[in-house]
Amino acid sequence: MILDINLRRHIMDVKISLPCLECDGLGTTTARVNVDRYVDSDCAHCEDGLVAATETYESLQDAIADYPDAITFQRVV
Repeated sequence: MILDINLRRHIMDVKISLPCLECDGLGTTTARVNVDRYVDSDCAHCEDGLVAATETYESLQDAIADYPDAITFQRVV
């Protein structure tokens, strides 16, 4: 009898939210357009300062070990 290895390992998808490195998690960036003028704009790399990634893990502890700077971890059902 062949068992599916996923059944024995309890593999799960985990959505990980990380602070955006481009805007330091602020959601906006500032650009200098003139000598004394700056313009704020939405960050093109994230949504509200967070970048989301979905990875496959055997346990939530493995995800936490791989992403120690993450803001949230959510199991994808």
